Amino acid sequence: MQYVIGKKSVDVLLKRCFQTETSSGKAFAYAFAEEAQNILGQKGGYITLKQVGRNLAKKLMQQYPQDQWDNYKQQNMQFVGWAGV
Repeated sequence: MQYVIGKKSVDVLLKRCFQTETSSGKAFAYAFAEEAQNILGQKGGYITLKQVGRNLAKKLMQQYPQDQWDNYKQQNMQFVGWAGV
């Protein structure tokens, strides 16, 4: 993420997110997105997180063989609470 918005911006976002009560991966993801929108505006936060997701997906696809992509995606979606357990 620091390649998209810079290290200082990431530090500010993380600091603000850890100040709130985030007991689950899903709660942290929503708190992070909310803080990104508070700092960068609604459209700026959305576009930034969208680009971060793209960069992350590209990196993961380079690191893992294609036959493991679905399994890895499912595990991470379960961690954040967006997929059935």
